Amino acid sequence: LPELELRLTLGQVSLFSLERSALGAWAFTHASARIPRLHTRLTAGVSYASSQLFGDGSNPWSFMAGIEQPITEWFWLVADWYSGDHALGAFIPAVQFNIHDRVAMIFGFKRDNNRTAPRDGVIAEVMVQL
Repeated sequence: LPELELRLTLGQVSLFSLERSALGAWAFTHASARIPRLHTRLTAGVSYASSQLFGDGSNPWSFMAGIEQPITEWFWLVADWYSGDHALGAFIPAVQFNIHDRVAMIFGFKRDNNRTAPRDGVIAEVMVQL
């Protein structure tokens, strides 16, 4: 089904905490597909992270979901959501500017899932594909 542009991602990040002098890890996998004609990409998956990333006492498992909607070739609307009350547990709507074939800039707002002690914030990201 080439029109669906099916993708599978597997990733692993090694972590080192300077504060705790400890090693940690973050592993994730997700699948995505593009809706024909609309060009909307939908993504869903799971991740597992040690306390060096998610914090002590947090559930190490997290569900993740995302959506990308191209408006023009260079301007997209994007959003990601990670379940849980850990440091990455949030909904992040954003805009993406594709400034080159291999360079994009994303600006968004992080709305923390934990609304009793929220850690909301502004997100700025530069992506460079090597």
